Amino acid sequence: MAENHRGDHLVLVGIRGSGKTTLGRLLARRMGCLFLDTDDLVAAAQGMSVSAIFERFGESRFRAAERQALAQIEDLDQPAVVATGGGIILDESNRIALRRAGLVVWLDLPTDVAAARIAGSDRPSLTGRPPAEELADIAAMRRTLYEEVADRRIQAAEHLEDLVADLEGLWDRWRRERKTNPRDRERSVSDPGRRN
Repeated sequence: MAENHRGDHLVLVGIRGSGKTTLGRLLARRMGCLFLDTDDLVAAAQGMSVSAIFERFGESRFRAAERQALAQIEDLDQPAVVATGGGIILDESNRIALRRAGLVVWLDLPTDVAAARIAGSDRPSLTGRPPAEELADIAAMRRTLYEEVADRRIQAAEHLEDLVADLEGLWDRWRRERKTNPRDRERSVSDPGRRN
């Protein structure tokens, strides 16, 4: 895909527990389009769960597979809602690919809320520390990268239905603007309301 081309996908980024997969599925169902989760694509390609990849091969193997999953998404010829892993923005080539893929929305969420959401899950710890502590440190370290890659930031602590409606309106507006002015490759969209 050419460097100056942007796809039609809606890509959700944010820390683990921010609701990327849940919101992505709901939005894709509502809009009748494809839903993809990079973690699911990685697990399918590697033939094992994300937790197993981390345990057996470490984070570097997972990140390499994540890059391949993102390349697959870039090559799709139909719009999709894409949920990404929280650390996908750590790799510079991924950040470039995310921006090429389409509209990137950062689901920003207080880390204590995110920690409560993932409590008891099988998501692998990156540091071995309690989820709330780990998420606070990770969120602080990744914040500038989420800011760099995102077209818009949404406070993800709102009610699910409100968030889905917000995302639907934002994506519709962005796609209409692209059709109206297909030469415009700038990363600006009109104000969808209730944004930071």
